[in-house]
Amino acid sequence: MPEKTANEVTRQARDYYERGLDALDKNSFDQAVDYLMHAVIADPAFFKARQVLRATEIKRSKGGGAISKLFGSMSGTPALAKAMTSLKKDPARAMEAAEKALSSNPFNLQASKLLSSAAEAMSLPLTAIFAYETAKDAHPDNLEILLQLGRLYQVNGRADKAREYYERAMQLDPASSEAFKGLKDATANDAMKQGKWETADSYRDMIRDVQEARELEQVGRIYKDEDVVREQMKLTFKKTQEEPDSINHWKELGKLAVQIDEFDYALQCYEHAFMMSGQGDMVLERVMGETKVLKINHFLRQKEEEFKTQPENSELKKQIEEMKVERERVTLEECESRARRYPNDLDIKFELGQLYFKNGFVDRALPEFQYAANNPKNRMACNNWLGKCYREKGMLDMAIERFKRAVEQMPVMDSLKKETVYNLGAVYEELGAKADAIEQFKLIYDTDVNYRDVSKKIEDFYKKK
Repeated sequence: MPEKTANEVTRQARDYYERGLDALDKNSFDQAVDYLMHAVIADPAFFKARQVLRATEIKRSKGGGAISKLFGSMSGTPALAKAMTSLKKDPARAMEAAEKALSSNPFNLQASKLLSSAAEAMSLPLTAIFAYETAKDAHPDNLEILLQLGRLYQVNGRADKAREYYERAMQLDPASSEAFKGLKDATANDAMKQGKWETADSYRDMIRDVQEARELEQVGRIYKDEDVVREQMKLTFKKTQEEPDSINHWKELGKLAVQIDEFDYALQCYEHAFMMSGQGDMVLERVMGETKVLKINHFLRQKEEEFKTQPENSELKKQIEEMKVERERVTLEECESRARRYPNDLDIKFELGQLYFKNGFVDRALPEFQYAANNPKNRMACNNWLGKCYREKGMLDMAIERFKRAVEQMPVMDSLKKETVYNLGAVYEELGAKADAIEQFKLIYDTDVNYRDVSKKIEDFYKKK
């Protein structure tokens, strides 16, 4: 199975991931590691969760001294040895054992080897590479690590990276026949046209901005030119005939079709997989909706590029506006459909509330946010949105109370808290309570002078003083 994004993993895995990020926001590293560990155990292909897990473990380990690192490197050794013997039979369990050992020492070489081998057995190439890349940070001159990285990059179509590691291996051991042969093959392959590869972020980049980790983005996706994609589609379609009961082949076929902008065919594949699942795959249902929006965006971009060369073309401008309206309609209808099918899913209610508000349906948005607030993960954000709804309806006193409630629950002046405090200040302004408004804007100014127009508001206030 290929690596998955946050959109594609199980609900349980995504929930653990979100809880881990919340804990990481609060610098609760032990709790974050625990949640993220559960996320990768729940779905071993959840690559982003594994990246953030390792970044958190490394951040946490910086507080330990030489003694703790020594014991960390030894921990889990019997379990690792046992897992190694059953690697071929149960690679998922081997990955779990490796992760538990890495929890106490994220640079444990034996655990990294086991994780990489298990990932290869499960057809998770990014994870296999990631395991050795992390180990390399602690063991930059380890010949075995360099050779393994060279091999892994080579078999996954990155001859340029393979050559880099084989060259370093040759510098360490000029007599290494494996390094010599690998370098020779990589040099030859590097001359061939290769697809683009987005490598995983380093743990330093991962820990730098946790908010970035929240984005349900494509991580480590391999982009290929159209001919290669079509060839892979042929092979995947052949698999659907050989294994007619496999839903995953149809999902993969849909993903490949999206890469070359064949959205209608992709939707046919997804819909077939959805029917095979008994119409119970929530993640796939979301992907189908997103694909419809991708299709509109694709043609919208074409129209916008055309409009750049014909800025006076009123008909073209009208078509662009109509497509934007259609995009909003499709997005809303898809979300409404999922909300009807899964009435107890509070994440969908939260998403639907935002779409209703964005489209001007404030009265519809209100109950969605009220229900969604029962999920602790979204409670603070829901309070902010409810305050915005009350403000739109002219219920300014209720808006103030809701914004205050949200702010009280937010320990850190992050982007959500800044927005909520700003909204509270804006309502005070509407009521003519200038002093109360300025007090709110000061809180933001003291943290981020570049937030919206806070700087101007504060400076104007002091000038008038």
